[in-house]
Formats: sequence, structure tokens, C-alpha cells
Amino acid sequence: MLAECSCDAHREQVTNQHCLTVSSQDGANRKICYYLHSKTTPTVDKPDVLVLIHGLKSSARSFDGVIAPLTESFDILTFDQRGHGYSDEDPDGIYTLSAMAGDLNLLIDHFQITHGSSGPVHLLGSSFGARTALAYFEIYPDRVKSLVLEDMALGRGSSGRVESVDAVFRKAKAVKSLYRETFASADEARDTLQKIYGSPTGDNSEDSVYWSSKMISNEGSDSVKLSFRPHVATLYAYFAQTAELDECLLKDSKTPVLVMRADKQHSAISEKEWKWLQEIADKGFVKNVVVEGATHNVHKSCPEAFVREVVSFCGR
Repeated sequence: MLAECSCDAHREQVTNQHCLTVSSQDGANRKICYYLHSKTTPTVDKPDVLVLIHGLKSSARSFDGVIAPLTESFDILTFDQRGHGYSDEDPDGIYTLSAMAGDLNLLIDHFQITHGSSGPVHLLGSSFGARTALAYFEIYPDRVKSLVLEDMALGRGSSGRVESVDAVFRKAKAVKSLYRETFASADEARDTLQKIYGSPTGDNSEDSVYWSSKMISNEGSDSVKLSFRPHVATLYAYFAQTAELDECLLKDSKTPVLVMRADKQHSAISEKEWKWLQEIADKGFVKNVVVEGATHNVHKSCPEAFVREVVSFCGR
């Protein structure tokens, strides 16, 4: 069951925010917050819809810097994945990719009904959001007009012991209280995050204030808090990383797929994975592009190149 609410408390901060309420079979309600960006007027034909999916420890606001130029070519739909941004957490702690994809499917249904659109959409996922996008493509291939995977690690050939589901849920429970905790300083919050997640690497290492700029809010004030839910990140990361998704890129699909890689110095895509992607690109399954000088979040580090590649690929 779906319903839309005014979400007035949220609208004070984001004027184009909407809230979709999903009712589960046991009657529990959960809100999915989404955002619409369009330059469409009644006298102009509606452009294609591009859905942007943010990554781990992030929110729809991650794409703020590229929304305006993208609306020159598309109607844009962004949303906070469950347990991220303003969207509610799942009461049962379910953050599997199929569940994330299910939320997206409900949202696209709602969007098309309320805005008079139909047909497949362009889908772009950033980092872990690309895994949600790929899972959606695997489950609902006919609803995707084109697919863009922004610097998504495939996990091909990864080794090492995989934690049990029970162990991951215990870890998530152990860090849950940190979301509401107030730290004495940003340094204390950073130290706590590093103990949980380790030191920043790759794209993160370029930014000396990474933990502040991405994960800590109110730095410099007397109430320093985390800007993401660590227990949600723990569960989403586990289910996303253990899902076998790369084989769905080998489907004989007419849907064009673009893999956008950051500069290899900062990319989450390993050299081994990139070699495999080049091999399947030669067979026509995907198109690959490297954005030179870009870090992991290509849309943030090189927004103009990002927009150019997306418009060129999805708008063709």
C-alpha cells in the first residue's frame, strides 16, 4: 500500500522533497523520501526520466552539483535509499539489494502514476548505488532504458573469509548507538569512525577532512554528530558486497550499459576487474569510459565530464 505525505518537517529544508509511505503486510509504515527536478512546462514534451541512486553513507544530496545541467536533458528523480538521508530505516534491518531494488520499483510506479509518465527509465547508480541499480536491472530489465554504473567495484576474484549474517547483524547492533551519539569534537568522531571502518583509502585519502566532509555534521559546534547511520551502512555494505551481480552484465540485452571509471589511482574498480570489463566491452555487452583525473565520486570531482558522458550515453 502506498501513500504520499506532505512531510512538512522535511520540506522546511528541501522544498522539492516528497515522501512516499510504504505499508508492509504487518501494518508497519516506512517512508521513502524522494526529490523531483524538472524544467518541463506544459507546452513542452516531457523528456526522458533519469533516476540517480546514491552510494553508501550518503544521500540524494550527493548529486546536488549535477542536477541543474542534467535537467537540461532529463527529468531527474533522486531518492534517499532506505535507512539513508531522510528515508526511514527498515524495522527488520533488511538491506538486501533485492529489497533496495523493490523500494525503487515502488517509487518508479508511484512517480509514473502521479506524473503521467510511462515506459522505461534511465538508471544511474554511484558506487554502492550502482549495485542497487544493477540489482534492479537484473530483476526488472524491461523497465530500464539505459544503465550507468559509476565506479562500481565488482568484487570479482575477491578472497578471504566472509562473515556470517549473524555476525554482521551483531556488528550493526553494536554500532547503532553511535548515530545518536554526540562527540566532544570532530577529531573524536573521526577516531571512532576509523576504528570501525579503517583509514580512508583511494578517493577518500585525497581529502584530509574526509570524515568531516562526508560523515560528520556540525563540525566546529558543541554537538558533533555522525551524518549517516553506521548500522545501516554495515548491513547494506555486507549484502551489496556478497551479492553475485556481474554475470547479469553478460545477458543478451538490448539495454545499453555504461561503466564509468574514475582515474585508476582513485577508482574502486580493480585492474583485474577493469580487464574483464574491457573484455566484455569488446563483445558488445557494455561500454567503458575512464574519466581522467576523477576520484571515486566522479559526479563530485569532475561534474562537467560526468554530465557530458551521461547526456551523451543516455540521450543518444
